[in-house]
Amino acid sequence: PPLTRRLEIAMFRGCSRPIAAPWARWLLLLLGIAAVIGQVALLFRTATRATPVGDWPSFTRADCVASTKGGKPSGSGRDCGAGQGAFCTLQQPCAPCTQGGCKRCSDTEFGNCRFVMSEDVGPYCAFPLTPDQEAAGVGKYLSDGRRALVAPCVKCCSD
Repeated sequence: PPLTRRLEIAMFRGCSRPIAAPWARWLLLLLGIAAVIGQVALLFRTATRATPVGDWPSFTRADCVASTKGGKPSGSGRDCGAGQGAFCTLQQPCAPCTQGGCKRCSDTEFGNCRFVMSEDVGPYCAFPLTPDQEAAGVGKYLSDGRRALVAPCVKCCSD
């Protein structure tokens, strides 16, 4: 029988018959290796792909809840929705303490945010836009879809 027929017979009989052409074994071996490499590459690509935060509106990270970022009390879920991290960064700004939900200001706590000028330190706050700012197109879109003015947090406690 022709070579292709002998390959088919060998494959369907559980390779109980030896394959006649020596290059055919190498071809099958190379095809198997290519399939394994393709599967590993696909698995790696899928495992390292970042999941968009906006797709998980109820996802809350434990490190965020335990943090005191932006003046929030530890254990509070304030500014922790949609998978936000433990810091008020430029990419994930916090709500300003003037909107409530922060630690109370006291004789020892004046609300100094200890701002560090860095994209991933901050703390940065998302201030609501005035109608004039909104008309001028100022601000940036946040992960929840709203537009706000992102700037350094001014005070990290509530009066």
